[in-house]
Amino acid sequence: MPLYKQVVTVILHFDFNLFLFQLRDFKPFIVHPGHWGAFGGEIDSGETPFQAAKRELNEEIGHVPQSIHFFKNVESEEYKIYTHLFYAEIKVPFDQLELMEGADMGTFSREDILKGNLYSQNFKSLYPVAPPLLRFYDDFFRQVLPKDKIT
Repeated sequence: MPLYKQVVTVILHFDFNLFLFQLRDFKPFIVHPGHWGAFGGEIDSGETPFQAAKRELNEEIGHVPQSIHFFKNVESEEYKIYTHLFYAEIKVPFDQLELMEGADMGTFSREDILKGNLYSQNFKSLYPVAPPLLRFYDDFFRQVLPKDKIT
């Protein structure tokens, strides 16, 4: 594997019905500014991917789910990133989560996510889902989502 930046991404869900997204800041120097993304970030030196996932969730929403499950690893030559994908269920009410990074957060259904554009309550507008994340979610829905949750 080439020396790519190591990152974690956590697909967060409420009983597999709604999925928590973060609207990325509009800073021009970040990847996919103004796009909906998942929570996560870069793995710090000496951290395992699992430790990084827990740290990032605590830093970004002030909550770490009881169970975080590994999904898969994805290497992106285009972005020079190696992503460790996890998923976890949020068992606290949405209003107990505190957005500490990003421009907005919201919950969305599988159907809304797959349309590729999601509505921001803060900005009263639609914003696109980051293309790599859309692929991750499509894989997740096909490989992990319980069959009784697919409509």
